[in-house]
Amino acid sequence: MAEIQEIKSRCGWSSVSEVGKFYDHLGTDSWYYYVYGQRKGKAERKSFNAALSMACGTTRGKEIYGDVAVIRSGPSNDEPVPERFTSIALAKALDFYKEKDCEQVFVEREKSRCGRKMEVDMSTVSAFEVRT
Repeated sequence: MAEIQEIKSRCGWSSVSEVGKFYDHLGTDSWYYYVYGQRKGKAERKSFNAALSMACGTTRGKEIYGDVAVIRSGPSNDEPVPERFTSIALAKALDFYKEKDCEQVFVEREKSRCGRKMEVDMSTVSAFEVRT
């Protein structure tokens, strides 16, 4: 993946892995923030990142440590993703998860995105499962 190579180059990391993803605070369902970090062993020796862990799902075991790179990304067949964002936009998105369940937000946004793509009113769908 080209973005992983770019992150390795820009951050000077020898290894990169996805450590989480989360949607913004505005209701967007066509892209999310992707969080990359160093592979597990190197990152765990660094400080715990509570804000990103909360947004990405500590309830699913997503504890994030150390330095990270955050980019905007989305499904490859979806509409173009705006790449640039401000630190304020990122801070507002992270702050949003102080009051919201990250798993519930993720399911709601995925349900919205899938319904839009299939042109189906998902408000009438009683069950919807997202596997991450």
